[in-house]
Amino acid sequence: MNIQDEFSVILYALRFAGFNASEKNYRLELTLKEKLRNYILYIYEVVSILFAIILIFTSIFSLTYDTPIIKFTSASLHVILFLIRLSLFLKRSQLRKTLRKLRIFARNGCTRSIYRNYALFACSVSFVIPLIVAISATVVVLGNSTEHKDITLIGDETGYSYNIYMIGFVTTQILYTVNFLVFPGLVMTFLSFMYLSYIDAVKRHFEAELLNILRNFSHEAISKCLNIFMVANRIHRDMEKSLSLTAFLTYVLTFGNILNIVCIFAVNFLSNMQTLRSLYTNSVFIWTISWFVFLTICGSRATELGYFLKNIVQEVATKSLRYPPVKSSRDLMYLQLFDACSKLNLNFTAWGMFRLNKRLLLTTSGVLVTYGILFASEIRGISAMKQE
Repeated sequence: MNIQDEFSVILYALRFAGFNASEKNYRLELTLKEKLRNYILYIYEVVSILFAIILIFTSIFSLTYDTPIIKFTSASLHVILFLIRLSLFLKRSQLRKTLRKLRIFARNGCTRSIYRNYALFACSVSFVIPLIVAISATVVVLGNSTEHKDITLIGDETGYSYNIYMIGFVTTQILYTVNFLVFPGLVMTFLSFMYLSYIDAVKRHFEAELLNILRNFSHEAISKCLNIFMVANRIHRDMEKSLSLTAFLTYVLTFGNILNIVCIFAVNFLSNMQTLRSLYTNSVFIWTISWFVFLTICGSRATELGYFLKNIVQEVATKSLRYPPVKSSRDLMYLQLFDACSKLNLNFTAWGMFRLNKRLLLTTSGVLVTYGILFASEIRGISAMKQE
């Protein structure tokens, strides 16, 4: 695809998480290597979707939990992850179109994106840290199979059946880690860099045009800025249509992860596996909070963009009225249109439910703490009543 460098990196990484956003190649003469690659990507994407569905049914019908609330929160997390994957799958063609438009809009003399190395680092973190967590969990479980016999179910530790079991166990662990940690991390990376790239592109365009307007105020210069406003607003609308639902689901996933951790401690779940429980809860908590803060801060830069545009309009208006006065009513009309366009709402939202700004960090933190305490108190009360 003809997109910016950072998105090429992120979408390439998303292939390993089971989401392929590349276009179908309709060339009649494909090489054997290209055909094989397309088949592998397609099969892996189908396997990832099926695995996400299997996790939902397994958490509801197969696995046994100490309390129904643990089953509910665990199943809800898998449902949310599947919905995130489904939302990207359904909006795939629209995402490609938006990325192309964003590349054309953001080009503006830049031959290489400034975010490519940052995207490469974020994608590396999205794979390396979950891989370390998965390896640590596997070592803990297999290192003490008697303590974790409910998980391993290992009988005879010799022979062909044991080797087959170990291959299946490690494969399942890898797929689960990719689905539960790697995939949402890459999705939040993709959303964050979409916001950053768009905001910086708008700022670069107006910074370049501001000097022209201040040097020579004319309706031609204002008209060019109005055209930038129009294109920026159109791309913003496309981004909202294709990404706002996914952004909303990622915030729901954050809320669900925290509640699930609260429930685990409230009912003392996995009390006989303290090491494994600590590894799971600490890694999920740090992972969730880190990406939540990163996504919110990147999305909140749209608020700074609004202040930046208002300052530009104020500077242009002051310059045009103080030095060579407005020459005609036509110039005045363009100046008024310029002022009106600066009031366009370019903030990003999560499916229209709330805006992504820095206040969201405090609001969400307060909600999580309040509901987490109430939730834990209620669960402990119910558990105490059952024991009596």
